[in-house]
Amino acid sequence: MILDDLIAMLRTQAEKTNARLTTGTDERGAIALQLANGTVTFLPAPPLRAEAKLLDAVTSAVYGLASLANQFQLIDRDTLLSQFGKEAKLRPWREGAIKLVAEAGTTVTDFATATDKAEAKRYAPPATPDQFRSVLRAFEIRQHVATLDLAGQLKLVEAAIDDEARELLAAVLDAPVGVMAEVREHATRQWQAAVNRADPAGLIAIQDARAGIEWAEVALAHVAGRTQQIARFPREQLAQLTYSSRGYRVFGISDAEAALAARADEFAKRRAAQAA
Repeated sequence: MILDDLIAMLRTQAEKTNARLTTGTDERGAIALQLANGTVTFLPAPPLRAEAKLLDAVTSAVYGLASLANQFQLIDRDTLLSQFGKEAKLRPWREGAIKLVAEAGTTVTDFATATDKAEAKRYAPPATPDQFRSVLRAFEIRQHVATLDLAGQLKLVEAAIDDEARELLAAVLDAPVGVMAEVREHATRQWQAAVNRADPAGLIAIQDARAGIEWAEVALAHVAGRTQQIARFPREQLAQLTYSSRGYRVFGISDAEAALAARADEFAKRRAAQAA
């Protein structure tokens, strides 16, 4: 069972790093994570066929959170350190945890991008043998379709799908935005349904990938929120720590904030180079 596998992965990671982490499930099947400081974080149970790389990403993020909570407890109890000394000793753990969660977010983002590409390729309009000729032919076909009423256009599209009339389908599916919009939407739905009938296993794979992505995004949002509660970085520093990865969004950092952090970092590097 995928839930048991994930819990086992979390426990193994905690044991390897001596991070105090108690795991279990509640009555809803959610994963309960008790950190070293006693706080409990809940993660939704993963879907039955979640991809291993998504499970690994969430496990890595939880490890970052658990390690930070553990070190926070140990350092805070060190009576030989001043408050300044505690902050200095804890800082690399704070930064490391934030970066681990951001890297996990990058993994999920990359997986989502790959899934988008796979889905786009799956439902791409049928290819025609002569690309240059097909452009001219598509224009002629769209002109002809435009002469029909809506009922006639829809009937023609459905007949084309049944007969695998690839030129007509490609012409309608590739129509510019705003041209035969209603017919194009209908053709898209019919074409996707035909692809799904021909390859139901591929449809299940896409659906499983989408379910896994949704779960990982929700799980990482919980982990990121709890990590930032302990790390307590100002938003600007959070953007600076995460802008280099596409995982900054898991902390609620916008594209504009990440771009601003990147520019500020580049400016600081140029000034340092000039001063050297």
